[in-house]
Amino acid sequence: MWKGLLIVSALILAGAAYLGFENKKSFETLHKERKDKQEEVEGLKDDLEVATIDLKKEVDITDKLVQETEGLNTKLTVAKSKESDHKGQIAALTSQVKAAEAMLKKGQDFMREVPDIEARKVQMAELQNEIQEEESATQNVQLQIAEVNTRREKLQAAADELQALTNDQAAGRIRGVFKSTVRKAFNNWGFVIVGAGNEQGVVNRAQLDVTRRGQSICKLLVTTVEPGECVAEIIPGSMSPGQAIQPGDDVTKTNLPASKPLPASGAAPAAGSVPTPALPESAPGGMQLPPAGELMPDAPAAPAAGGMPAGADVDPFAPAAPGAPATPAPAKPDVDSDPFK
Repeated sequence: MWKGLLIVSALILAGAAYLGFENKKSFETLHKERKDKQEEVEGLKDDLEVATIDLKKEVDITDKLVQETEGLNTKLTVAKSKESDHKGQIAALTSQVKAAEAMLKKGQDFMREVPDIEARKVQMAELQNEIQEEESATQNVQLQIAEVNTRREKLQAAADELQALTNDQAAGRIRGVFKSTVRKAFNNWGFVIVGAGNEQGVVNRAQLDVTRRGQSICKLLVTTVEPGECVAEIIPGSMSPGQAIQPGDDVTKTNLPASKPLPASGAAPAAGSVPTPALPESAPGGMQLPPAGELMPDAPAAPAAGGMPAGADVDPFAPAAPGAPATPAPAKPDVDSDPFK
């Protein structure tokens, strides 16, 4: 009998050792995944710094264009002043010519007796040349004014286009035609990965529509943009009943008002516009979301004592509840698996 007990005890000890070894491997795997995610977050911070530097360069270019426009306006004013002076000179010369013609007409009776008729003809020719030179100078000034006006119009058009682009980026508005698909869906985490990024015109805080065979599924809000893909949060309350996002669903942009940027934090929405709730300050995994006042979802309901809401994902890094033994995180389906693996 005691030999049987020894055998059972040995088996129990062997099973405990095996479970301990498996738990150690699971812990090491989770620790590595967490380290990789931290490195990914650092990379996203670097991308944000690069984007900030690019934006500053665009602002500097705008300031330079404004300064150049002001310089051209100054040159235009000087050119107009010169044109006015030239017109005055032409008028004075014209008056002189008329006076000379009057004097010439008056002295026609005496010209036969004057020996230097040829000299007077030379003087008249010189006066005519001076008038022609002044007229040519006036034409040159007019051409310079037309050139300055053309350059000013081009600079103004470039400044208007740059301002429109800046307004669209600040309002989260995608320019032109946009169509893409869902690359990965994480319904339990509340976000998806769309197969289009800033190379396709996607901007931060852009609103997107998800459809499947023409049927509306939900609306998204872009929170992170990369060159070839972007991360978008599911806007609370927009999901159609009984639906879930699937990879391959169609994604198009939400048509926002072209002349009205998104309301600032704490500002009342304009008449006739749809108020947009604000998103939380951070997304799962530490991803940064828009500040308060820009499409924040309603706070999730608190879980019941001793449990979590049905369908919620289990955070593998969360501490175990007081008084309860720690248990391994349950496996999840492929569609809603951990997005940071």
